Amino acid sequence: MSDPLISLPEASAAFAMGVLGSTHCVGMCGGIASALAPAQRGAGRDGLLLLPLWMAAGRISTYAGLGAVVGTAGGLISTGLGGVLVPVLRGLLGLLLVAVGLSIAGWWPRSMAWFEALGGIVWKRLAPIGPRLMPVDSIARGLGVGALWGFLPCGLVYAALAAASVSGASIRGAIWMALFGLGTVPAVAGAGWLAGGVRVWVSGIGARRGAGVLLLASGIWTAAMPVWSHFNHGAHGSSIDEPHRDHGSAPDHTNH
Repeated sequence: MSDPLISLPEASAAFAMGVLGSTHCVGMCGGIASALAPAQRGAGRDGLLLLPLWMAAGRISTYAGLGAVVGTAGGLISTGLGGVLVPVLRGLLGLLLVAVGLSIAGWWPRSMAWFEALGGIVWKRLAPIGPRLMPVDSIARGLGVGALWGFLPCGLVYAALAAASVSGASIRGAIWMALFGLGTVPAVAGAGWLAGGVRVWVSGIGARRGAGVLLLASGIWTAAMPVWSHFNHGAHGSSIDEPHRDHGSAPDHTNH
């Protein structure tokens, strides 16, 4: 049985995806955090500082829960089909990361629009819960708003969920999404605390293109790895088979 925890490279990739993707989500999510600030006045000075973190905790909890679901589903599909689809899923994940990278960099802004539209169907059913949690003047309400926030349609989140689905286990998927969520916290929470200045800098064209290029490169690498592994394995297999053929023919020479 394989270790259910993800490896250090996988953990680093999940966290980095959240950090880099912050240039995409800070414009919208940072705006939400800033908009919620007036609703936190009843929590006092400490609440204004701490409630953004409680909201982040609620959002990460939603991400982790969704990660567990897709990780379980991916594991069941992979096990049921003997792992045949794993390279295909990794290839699709790579293409999805490419699309996200192009979107963040501004070279294909609408690349994730159709994916986000699907998430909008679920969001329409959940959005009416938001006003019931206002004002955000307690830890419980902060966690509730954050948990609801986690369902907000976002192409970057869906790309992270696609990566979590390849993990093949509920715990792996949950950890992947939790680390991804942690990567988004500094920019999103910082934008909420410091308002416009942080949002303008992080969502600037230079930062967005830099992050987009890195995600684009990651997507190309991820999509290419199954192909590379296939050809590399084939070449390795042929080098092993050749000595066996020579060894098998040796007794024939000794019999003459």
